[in-house]
Amino acid sequence: MDELFSVMTTDRLAWVEVDENAIEQNTQLLCQYIGSDVALFGVVKADAYGHGALIATQAMLAGGATGLAVATVGEGRRLREAEINAPILVLEYIPPEQVEEALRYDLTLTISAPETFYAAAYVGRVSGRPVKAHLKIETGMHRVGFLPGEVVAFLDRVQAVDGVIWEGIYTHFATADEPLRPETDQQISQFQAVLETLDTRGWRFPIIHSCNSAGTLCFPPYHYNAVRAGIALYGAAPSDEVSLPSGFRPALSFHARVVRVATVPDGSPISYGGRYITQGTTRIATIAAGYADGVRRSPPWREVLVHGQRAPIVGRICMDYAMVDVTHIPETVAGDVVILLGEQDGATITAEEVGQWLDTSAYEVLTTIAPGEPRIYKLK
Repeated sequence: MDELFSVMTTDRLAWVEVDENAIEQNTQLLCQYIGSDVALFGVVKADAYGHGALIATQAMLAGGATGLAVATVGEGRRLREAEINAPILVLEYIPPEQVEEALRYDLTLTISAPETFYAAAYVGRVSGRPVKAHLKIETGMHRVGFLPGEVVAFLDRVQAVDGVIWEGIYTHFATADEPLRPETDQQISQFQAVLETLDTRGWRFPIIHSCNSAGTLCFPPYHYNAVRAGIALYGAAPSDEVSLPSGFRPALSFHARVVRVATVPDGSPISYGGRYITQGTTRIATIAAGYADGVRRSPPWREVLVHGQRAPIVGRICMDYAMVDVTHIPETVAGDVVILLGEQDGATITAEEVGQWLDTSAYEVLTTIAPGEPRIYKLK
C-alpha cells in the first residue's frame, strides 16, 4: 500500500512530491535496456537531482543498480551514515586532504590528478587498507582528468607505488545528448585507444565506463561493462534530441497553493514594476511559490496547471509569490493546489518543457528547486 511522509516541516505552501516507486521502476527499465552484463551506477549527486539522495538511493538499489555515484566525499559520507552499503564512486576532483575521509567511509575515489593519487597511496599504505579508485580520462569535456597523452607516463611513474587498487577507468561524454554530432564517436575513439595501449602494457581495469544517461540510450556499443545514469532514472529526458523509452515516468512533482483570487479591472498593472498590464477584466490567482522556491524569474517560468488547465504566470515573479491569470478557469478559489511540475487531471508540465522556457535543461530545473521546499515522499 502506498504511504506518504514528509521529511521536512510543511509551514510553506509550496512543496515537492517524490514517487519512490517511479525511480525504482525507471531503474528496472534501464537495467533491462542495458542487459545483465552491464552494471548500472545510479547517479545521486546534488541530493539526487533534488529528489532526495537517501530515498533515490534506496529506490535505485531496489530497482537493480549495482552501485552509486556522487559528486563529493560529503555526499558519499552522508549515504554511509544512512547505512547504505553499496559501492559509491565519487566523481569530482578530490583534494588530498579529503582522501582519508573517503577511505574511512569506504568510498571509491576518482583519480583525475596526480596529487589525489599520491595522497590516496599514502593513506592506503599507512592505514593498511588500499584505497579503491577509478582513473578518469579526459577525452573532450576539458574539465578534469588525464589527457590521453599523459596516461601512460603517469601510470609508469606510479606502477610500483602501493596503497591504491585500480577498480575502474572511465571518461565522460560532452555531447551525447546531441547524438548526431560527431564528438561522441571522437571521444570514444580516444578512450578506446587509451584502453588498448594500457592493455598492451599490462594494465587491467575491471570496470570500464563512458556513458551517462544520454550515452546509455543512444550509444549501446559504448556501454562497456558499466554505465552511469542519473536523469533517466528520475524520469526526465537528457535533451530534446534524446527521448526516454516507453514506460519511464517522472518521479518528481512541484506544487503550490492558491492564497488569493481577485478580479481586477482592465488596465491594471500586475506585480513589481507594473510591466504587465491586464487587457480586460481579469481574475488573478496568487500562488505561494516564487523565485525563492526555484520558480525562475528570468527567463520566466511561464505556466502552471490549475484544475487540469494551463494558466499563464503574469507579471514579474516575486520572491515568495507568483500571479496567474485564471480568467478562463472560473472555479479557481483560494486553497486550490496548482502544479508547477507534474500532472493534474490529465494535463502535464514536464521538466523538459520548463527547461525550454528557461533556456536550460531538465537537469537544472530539477536541481534548482529550493532545497528548503518540503519533500513529501510516496513510498511503496
